[in-house]
Amino acid sequence: MSTGFENIPNGKNDKPFLLMDPTVKVTYDINNIDGMYYMLDKRFQGCLVLPFSKAIDVKKGGTVQVNGNDAYYFIKSLANAGGVFMLGIDVMSYLTDYDQKVDILVADFYDTDGNKMEEKRFDVTAESSNLPTQEQQLSEQEQTALKSAEEGIVLLKNDNQVLPLKDDEILNVFGTAFHKFRTSTVGAGKINPRFTINFKDGISNYSNFALNTQISDLYKFGKELLPDQGLVKKAKELSDIGIVVLSRASGENFDNSTRKGEYYLTDDEKNLLKFVSDNFTKSILILNVGYPIDMSFIKQCNIDGIIYSGYGGMFAGQALVEILDGRVTPSARLPFTWAFDYTDYPASKNFYNSVGKNIPLGADDNHLWVNTHYEEDIYVGYRYFQTFNKSVAFPFGYGLSYTAFEQKVTEFKHDEKDISVTVKVKNNGLSDGKEVVQFYVKKQIENIKEVPAIELVDFLKTDLLKVGEEQVLQTDVPLKQLAVFDEKKSQYVVDSGKYLFYIGKNVEQCQLVGEVDVTKPIIVKTVEHLMQPNQKIERLSKNDLEGTYPKGLKSGINKGATGIEPRGKRKNYSFKFDKASSAKRILFPDIVKDLTKSQAFVSQFNLEELARIVICGSHGWGMEGIGEAGRVYKLDGYDFPKFIVSDGNSGININEKNIGLPSSVSISASFSKALTEKVGRAIGLEARKHDVQLILAPAFNIQRNPLNGRNPEYFSEDPFLSGTMAGYYCKGLESTGVGGCYKHFIANNAEAARKRNQSIISERALRDIYIKNFEIALSVHQPKSVMTAYNSVNGVETSADPELLIGILRKELGFDGFIMTDWSTDSEVDFIRILAAGNNWITPGSNDSTYTDKVIAAVKDGRLSIEMLQNSALYIIKNVAKIIKSERSNEAV
Repeated sequence: MSTGFENIPNGKNDKPFLLMDPTVKVTYDINNIDGMYYMLDKRFQGCLVLPFSKAIDVKKGGTVQVNGNDAYYFIKSLANAGGVFMLGIDVMSYLTDYDQKVDILVADFYDTDGNKMEEKRFDVTAESSNLPTQEQQLSEQEQTALKSAEEGIVLLKNDNQVLPLKDDEILNVFGTAFHKFRTSTVGAGKINPRFTINFKDGISNYSNFALNTQISDLYKFGKELLPDQGLVKKAKELSDIGIVVLSRASGENFDNSTRKGEYYLTDDEKNLLKFVSDNFTKSILILNVGYPIDMSFIKQCNIDGIIYSGYGGMFAGQALVEILDGRVTPSARLPFTWAFDYTDYPASKNFYNSVGKNIPLGADDNHLWVNTHYEEDIYVGYRYFQTFNKSVAFPFGYGLSYTAFEQKVTEFKHDEKDISVTVKVKNNGLSDGKEVVQFYVKKQIENIKEVPAIELVDFLKTDLLKVGEEQVLQTDVPLKQLAVFDEKKSQYVVDSGKYLFYIGKNVEQCQLVGEVDVTKPIIVKTVEHLMQPNQKIERLSKNDLEGTYPKGLKSGINKGATGIEPRGKRKNYSFKFDKASSAKRILFPDIVKDLTKSQAFVSQFNLEELARIVICGSHGWGMEGIGEAGRVYKLDGYDFPKFIVSDGNSGININEKNIGLPSSVSISASFSKALTEKVGRAIGLEARKHDVQLILAPAFNIQRNPLNGRNPEYFSEDPFLSGTMAGYYCKGLESTGVGGCYKHFIANNAEAARKRNQSIISERALRDIYIKNFEIALSVHQPKSVMTAYNSVNGVETSADPELLIGILRKELGFDGFIMTDWSTDSEVDFIRILAAGNNWITPGSNDSTYTDKVIAAVKDGRLSIEMLQNSALYIIKNVAKIIKSERSNEAV
């Protein structure tokens, strides 16, 4: 996590001043309204953020004016920036168009010693537009960004065929979100694109639509106003179309809450929706959000059309207008269930929601511990709603089209290993489009009683089918994929009984296509009992909904706790390291040519070198860095290469401008494996261009609760969809010679006090939900690295849990890459314990001896074995070598 000011010390001058370089033009990006500081404090939204040179007396306040008007501001001391005091000035309300300029006055502030700051005046200019023309040739990466934005937009409602609109319509657009249209999440998943096409740009430059600015200009100053009837009459004379845009920020470091303006709509938003639906013949709602929000209003407000646009990346606005005017037929499907109300989700009872008496908790509020009991157990998302017959606003897999498709099964067959289904898809509608075929199974089994009513087992997407055109698709589902985890026997079992197979438009609209009878249980594999809960868990059962429905009595802040309640005796593992010698000194280029020399290469390391290689060589978030998350330390004397790692997911999260793809949940909404692989490839191509060797992506924890701040970064509530998309993303990424990283292993399902948040999960739910998505991803593609999570699971921190890292990840799942911590995990967990548990790389580390001295001491006093250290070095070295080798073999990329 970066503030950008890590290297600015508090000044020692007599008077405080704003740390601004007078030679630098002060600009504001109207397409990045949340900015990099939102993840530190939500009040920074829409602010120009500047550091003071000294600690400021916040109680005395000061004067901040924009264009002569008193402006909203606030001051926050950032511990992450060495205590620098930051001034946030609201400029979003004044700068809504490119090249606008405002005059800012800052005065009358005092430092904590009573010294008064001298008055400061300066101009701030909105950054200029540098949008490509429609005729401009796009790069391969940009073509993928546009295509993924188009295929990630879900059409949720289309009464009376209100959509598509005629391409020369005049649009009456309502809502402040029109001027603060979001294209990205915040935090690790944010983008820094070469250009951004917002909704306004899409209308003006990439469509034949016209915009009624008399309406849209009402919302520049951040209030959801109801226009007077005279203005409405004029608008209706121009057009019978009323569009409302709702937006929500989301991302790393904070969870969302159920307060109005986050999950729930504000009263002003509700009034605006009703006003538009009552006054316009054609009313459309655009949901520019990264997570499901309150949908109860659709029961009282008759909106004709609803579009979930998500965060669409650099081409978000262009993709949206192409959907609106019908140049692109919607083909996306919901990767999560959209309930009517937050309380409809069973996980709502066991999630820290900062409303009422619950104080807001950021990621690093490390003075408090939080317990999260997963009482819903295996019934996550649609598994709950379908099993217990609960109605929802929009079900998992749901999405409408402008055309009509027929799905017809032409063959269903199975043998002892596989089930094969062949489907003919025909476009019987009036426009070209793509169709998604979803495959589900219902397990009517005999011995294991707690199973969801239905589960996704595969999905396929057609090519673009012209009207009247058809395509044949085939899925092959391995029988072993149907296994469930039997806790009593610690086995994955395909239980005896009937397995009914369906194809469908979504999880609720399915047709039976065949069944398979399993006459006796098939044991797929037997495993050790690992990561068992450290306490009793109340678990939801379909046999007693009322008696077992989650109550949340044990979740929340663990008052008076000094740490997690340990799991008790844990299984430990030890590694041998068979030293290999060589007749001559081996350098790093030698193992790139011949990976079999990796063991001998590491055998040359002395203790100090071993200690050095397992510690990340710091980060580049300060003002002198490029914004990289870290580097593998370059050992002297071994001709070691530069090896940079960066955050990613939807772009290269560095200071240099690059690509900007949709957030992961929108990528997943495409339900396209091929497109997701291209998304990974686009990220890899950009990483190559910017000399980054490994991207810390994909992130794909399960979307257990809609309030999790990082839901936009994750793929789905379903482990199969989540793991499959992650696997294809990483496959595309690593095809370019750039390494990938599966994260966050495991159950990183909340940001509130994430370093002190303990997930208490049954062994069954762990294996069938929260580890399953990683297992599926690894079966699609093995990445070069895996990142552990901040949280604890069942009494042990994931970063320091040998049962998780060695017992499950290494031994059961066969992972051969290197394992790393999430950044600054060691602020809460002793990093010697982390290394001793089988975690290989401590991040972000440092370039001095702060960490290495402690590693050396731990080996000498027996807390850390030299063999474990050697194995960690080997995992790092051989995977760095694989990436460098692949990079060089992809020179033409």
